[in-house]
Amino acid sequence: KFDPFVTGGYSLFFRSGTLNALNFGVGTNYWLGEKAGLRLEFRDHAPFASTPNVVDFRIGLTFR
Repeated sequence: KFDPFVTGGYSLFFRSGTLNALNFGVGTNYWLGEKAGLRLEFRDHAPFASTPNVVDFRIGLTFR
């Protein structure tokens, strides 16, 4: 029922300027049936500048 994963990549933040960051995360898909599941994910964005990390938690639906 659980399908764990790791993820990583590049993030670009922008508002009055831009901020480059790398992101790393872990999560799982919890399959409710054969075709649909609940996705839970934690991700940490580490900027290249001397600013604090940005952490987020996501909840979503997954389909096969």
